[in-house]
Amino acid sequence: MPVPGNHSPRLLAGLLILASGTAPATDLPDPEWRHGPVRYILSVEEDAAFRQLTTDTERAAFIEEFWKRLDPTPDAGINERRDAFWRRTAEAIALFGEGLTPGWKTDRGKVHILMGPADQRTRHGPSEVWVYEIAPRAGQPLHTRIEFRRNTSGEYNMPRDALKYHDPLAEPDGVPVGTTFLAAPGREGSARMVKGRIRMAEFPLPDVTAEYFAAPLEAAQRYDFHRAEDGGTHAILTIAIPPSQPGFPGDPSEPPDFVLLGTLADPDKGAPVANFSAAERVDVGDPATGRPWLFRSATTVPPGTYRASITAFDRHSHRGTAGDDIIEVPDFERRFALSTIAVGHEPPLPLAPPEGGRPGGVALRAEPASTFREGESVFFAYQVYNARHRRKQANLEVRYSFSVLLDGEARPLGNPIILTDVTGESLTYELPLRGWPAAEYILSVEVLDTLGKEAARGEARFTILATEE
Repeated sequence: MPVPGNHSPRLLAGLLILASGTAPATDLPDPEWRHGPVRYILSVEEDAAFRQLTTDTERAAFIEEFWKRLDPTPDAGINERRDAFWRRTAEAIALFGEGLTPGWKTDRGKVHILMGPADQRTRHGPSEVWVYEIAPRAGQPLHTRIEFRRNTSGEYNMPRDALKYHDPLAEPDGVPVGTTFLAAPGREGSARMVKGRIRMAEFPLPDVTAEYFAAPLEAAQRYDFHRAEDGGTHAILTIAIPPSQPGFPGDPSEPPDFVLLGTLADPDKGAPVANFSAAERVDVGDPATGRPWLFRSATTVPPGTYRASITAFDRHSHRGTAGDDIIEVPDFERRFALSTIAVGHEPPLPLAPPEGGRPGGVALRAEPASTFREGESVFFAYQVYNARHRRKQANLEVRYSFSVLLDGEARPLGNPIILTDVTGESLTYELPLRGWPAAEYILSVEVLDTLGKEAARGEARFTILATEE
């Protein structure tokens, strides 16, 4: 029978976010790098060479060269193998932890990292069986069956010969295994070697462009930023895809088979810092109204400047899009600040407070293409951070100002709307569109902390479309 609780994208995304605080340091150039999940794909020779390095500069150069050799598409602007490795590591931490053992160190986590998600996953009594049927290389069919047997401690263990690989930490004096190291039993029982160190069957690597990008995919995207519990910044990527595209699903009962690959990297060194994955569908497209399909993914990173490399494609229509952006991830840890101002059609929803926390948080479904029509309402939502409190309450003055873009110039509209003695820190604003002409508009928000004598500003843009005759 199928494994119960196959996780929904919403739950998986939440698990990944919760796990981010305990994830191993990905590619930080310190001596412990070789002890993390990357130990599974280091050869003995590489491990020995890395141990000889004495500075962070030398180690950083080694790590970059290591992944460069494994990049399946060097000219694509993203290293799919590096991205998949660390994404699978985060998934293993979220899904396969056992007792005090982190998920990446368990047998199931190890196989998930090396082989990827199983093509079939079933449970038989106390055992769990994973089957891989898709060939990692064209012309070499591979059928691998791995059984994990649950012991009395609740741990799932696999037979020693189910997956063969060399662990340089366990065999420091072994024979270097070079670039072909992973062996999995095939249908005939003989071991088949998998090149590239991790199985990448989900990417037809030499043919990614031809296979998945037969036509361009019209899409818009936006980034929103909020404070994370661990002191970093929560970066949320939302992608909007209009349904009225040739070959793209227009029937809500037939959702697109949407795949998202995204990396946030140091713009100078190119080293990846975090990945976007597990895209969650948050709204269904409607060709009749033009409402787009909305997909969302999130990750947590330290504040700073990053190069965001995003690749997205739909397996049904073979339409895809890819691109790079330089994004500034703000710091919400200490200074008085505002989150991104989200813009959407639907009213904000209240969020359950964290255990022991104060209520009042809200969530609004942000939309990359913020377009509206006469008679609709525009909703805005944002969070205020680090306001000074008196008797456990903030005291804020909020100023809303509107302007219209005409010939590229922002021209003020009317007088600002000023709200005083505001005590909430999750703020919303509704703007009914009655008598607003078609144009692009800017909402400027200024919040003054009257106790701390500090001000923070933000803005949001939206477009009003002409009324159809």
